[in-house]
Amino acid sequence: MAEIEPKAKVAEIFSSIQGEGRWVGRRQVFVRFAGCNLHCVYCDTRTNIVTRAAIERPPGSSIIDYIDGELSPNQTAEAVKSLLSPERSYHSISLTGGEPLLVGAKFINAFAEAVADTGLPVHLETNGTLPKVLEEVINSLGLISMDVKIPSATGEPPQYEVNREFLEITARKECCVKVVFVPETQRKEIEAAVDVVAQVDPSIPFILQPATPGGPVKRYPMPVLMFSFYDLASSRLKDVKIIPQTHRFLRLR
Repeated sequence: MAEIEPKAKVAEIFSSIQGEGRWVGRRQVFVRFAGCNLHCVYCDTRTNIVTRAAIERPPGSSIIDYIDGELSPNQTAEAVKSLLSPERSYHSISLTGGEPLLVGAKFINAFAEAVADTGLPVHLETNGTLPKVLEEVINSLGLISMDVKIPSATGEPPQYEVNREFLEITARKECCVKVVFVPETQRKEIEAAVDVVAQVDPSIPFILQPATPGGPVKRYPMPVLMFSFYDLASSRLKDVKIIPQTHRFLRLR
């Protein structure tokens, strides 16, 4: 009996500039998957209800093609490749969401194999809560941006021990850890996130990201709070930066 090809709900595929974390400013092709196992209050990508994939062609044009239904790894790879050309210099292919690992290891491994001929590394943007799936796909990935979600910004209980387990796998690749914080964030939350990284490898880049105002987030945190968190993290970690969502300033996708 033939094995059933995995499929996934893909919300959109587009070309843009990475706006967050370690690879900010790099041009990527993004594959945004629908669905997430968390419900962060600051989330700006509500993609749970998706019936077709939106593909922007050509890049930056706001002209959208659609593919109805769920996509296979090969269909997704072909859509990604349709945005590539010799005239465009790309850094990597980003799997984002939602939470990309929810689509499962079979899909991600098959997709990575299908885009291997592009020569571009696959970049995973993840909430850092599904270590078992990560273990199954780690060899297909080149770059990993992992979030540590803190209660003041997510409205959900922390998962620091799961985050640490996830990071131990993540650290096998070129990676970074990102923590989104809000004006209400407490020092003990940043301390806990720093602990996660310090226990695995203090040299892993650590990004503090103030949540972009919108929805329940009414304003950026005060500078004195940002400086305090930066100094706290820098006292234990070797590579700390404060980086906002830069693509918002540029009005990019």
